[in-house]
Amino acid sequence: MFHARDCKTGQLFDKWGHMGPKRRKLLDDSWAGLFRREILPELPVEKLATAFDEINGRPTKEMYTTLGALIFQQMLDLDDEETVRQLAFSIEWHFALDLDGESDAAKYICPRTLWTMRGILTKKKLDTVLFSQITDKLARVFSVDTRTQRLDSIHIESNMRHLGRIGIFVRVIRAFLVNLKRHHRDLFESLDGSFSDRYLTRKDRASSRCPSHPSRRRPWKRSPSTCSIWPVVLRGTRKWRR
Repeated sequence: MFHARDCKTGQLFDKWGHMGPKRRKLLDDSWAGLFRREILPELPVEKLATAFDEINGRPTKEMYTTLGALIFQQMLDLDDEETVRQLAFSIEWHFALDLDGESDAAKYICPRTLWTMRGILTKKKLDTVLFSQITDKLARVFSVDTRTQRLDSIHIESNMRHLGRIGIFVRVIRAFLVNLKRHHRDLFESLDGSFSDRYLTRKDRASSRCPSHPSRRRPWKRSPSTCSIWPVVLRGTRKWRR
């Protein structure tokens, strides 16, 4: 049977009035105070009501406490055993969840309940709903404009050109010819003139680029001028080794 207290109606008396002003201020200024004021009343506990019978069965663990404990577990990266201990003894957790009294019913939850409720949230895909509601609420509280991004949070995409197979061949051959002409002039001049003109002139380089549209691509065929470069490469390699 579904059980949830009323966290949206204000209290006539302050449950935490027994604390000293300095300790109370520390709690109000901490994450626990922010959660108690802004997040706790906004938790979508009503979306879990369909997972339980309205009349039959034992009452569930109080849902605001359960959802809050699951949120704190993920926020602080705790295992189930440590989550149980923090809910039982941490005054920050008690303040954030607005818990009063010292009974086990108010401040204790067993690991099996955590496991079960985590499974229900995942099965109903309420974990994403919970995350979205909390982040949207925090954005409104802190007046964060989600239409803008910090410079260090933008994903950088490279501006590198995407070349096809023929385009890669053209770039490699051109770079080889430039270095061959610069360091081994005699070997460069022994090449066929049409071969060097094809890859070194701007006009012919533009016509040698790989077409961007798939329908315009043609099957790659080995050119006779391409075959004539390999003897030059071998001679240049032997000369460099010497």
